[in-house]
Amino acid sequence: MCAESEYRVEDHDVTVEGGTIPVRVTIPPYQQEDETFPLLVYYHGGGFFAGDIGMRDYQMRYLSCKLRIVTVNVGYRRLSTEPAPIPQNDSYLALKWAYTNSSSLSADTTKGFVAMGQSAGGQLAAVASQRAAAEGMPLTGQVLQIPATCHPDAVPDKWKDRLLSRDQNKDAPALPRIACEHSARFLGGTPTDLSISPLLAPSQILSKLPRTHVQVCGLDPLRDEGILYEKLLKDAGVETRLDIYPGVPHSFEDFAPEISLAKKLIADLERGIKWVVLGA
Repeated sequence: MCAESEYRVEDHDVTVEGGTIPVRVTIPPYQQEDETFPLLVYYHGGGFFAGDIGMRDYQMRYLSCKLRIVTVNVGYRRLSTEPAPIPQNDSYLALKWAYTNSSSLSADTTKGFVAMGQSAGGQLAAVASQRAAAEGMPLTGQVLQIPATCHPDAVPDKWKDRLLSRDQNKDAPALPRIACEHSARFLGGTPTDLSISPLLAPSQILSKLPRTHVQVCGLDPLRDEGILYEKLLKDAGVETRLDIYPGVPHSFEDFAPEISLAKKLIADLERGIKWVVLGA
């Protein structure tokens, strides 16, 4: 990682409905005057009610320096203060802000423009990407880590035999099923709305989405939501990559960073970001 004195970190306030939210921008060191970089907008996890931009601050700085991208870490309002779909609306407005202000952030979205999130943040990235596609915003990729993509009360009958991980992993460490259920109830909103369940988007919406990298954990209640979403995207003609980490729970790399699968997840993530940016 580059030294702290070599990269720039800027905190900004983004205007949203009813107030402002913070975003933290990391810009890698210039190798030449007026250099510009791809742009990555990131949404943290926390079940929609916890967490902030500090959760992945180091990771965003690391990725910015190593991959030479501008990262925008979004501090969306959480459900502890605002009901759904406020977090989803905040997240999309932050994406629009980053796109509109990209030149002042030393970013060039023609070099790459990515939405990325983990867990609840993966849901927010998926929703923001669908809205961006509908409005013609030129995302080049999305990276969805252990994403929540469907409210448990919105699962269609045709998919119930495909979404078995909530039952199979109901007693999993880190994120048991009951925690998912509490989060879903806390989320509120209309379960079948695409802001709550992006998995339900029709193929005509999915087909407009950019190249997608999905990471899921085998011992995660959310596992099958990510796997099915990747399949539906592929069936709609979207280029996708899916990485599955067997036998490990939700966000395992946070509490077991030294095991081989955690190191593989990080390496896969870096390769995935390069792939959605460059297509190689």
